[in-house]
Amino acid sequence: MNILFWNVRGLGSKGRKAQLKKVLQEHRISYVCLSETIKQNFNNKELNALAGGVAFKWVWFPSRGHSGGLLMGVDEDLVEVKHVESGDHFQSMTLTQRDDNFECRFINVYGPVRDNQKQDFLDQLEVFLRGVDIPTMIVGDFNLVRRIEEKSTGNVNHNLVDAFNNFVANTGLREIHRARGQYTWTNKQTNPAMVVLVRVFMTST
Repeated sequence: MNILFWNVRGLGSKGRKAQLKKVLQEHRISYVCLSETIKQNFNNKELNALAGGVAFKWVWFPSRGHSGGLLMGVDEDLVEVKHVESGDHFQSMTLTQRDDNFECRFINVYGPVRDNQKQDFLDQLEVFLRGVDIPTMIVGDFNLVRRIEEKSTGNVNHNLVDAFNNFVANTGLREIHRARGQYTWTNKQTNPAMVVLVRVFMTST
């Protein structure tokens, strides 16, 4: 089972859609969480084309102008989608695996860029997580850092660093660290499957 997390930085062009379709097929992706699609909506034709014949269930959250936008998809041959929810900066799917009835939840986020909105975003997500009593994975671009060294310029808002770490502690989350790469972004033309992970948490069970 392969899961794709990708800040796609725009999914409007034919080239980027073709690139995504190629990744989904070559890596046999079962779960897709995309952030920063910069699209207001999707139609069934383009989503079916992305899936390449696989029976995917898709849900999306519209962008705000020229930023944001989320898209999630799951292979319905593998899981049943039990519930879909969304907040101001995230979307959630509750899933049951068909082979063993294991229930879990995926949350896809794209945090606000403006600093004055970030605490409200964390507060809303914390309230949402308190109602979750099943294994949960949160993925996406929080537009926040937990440590000074994660910022290439070293210019960080220490209050927001503390707020993010407090959020992680208060919700009982743990970070799954990347195996490769010092930073979670790149401008190089590399295989997107190697640069997709922005930040992942899973609840303790």
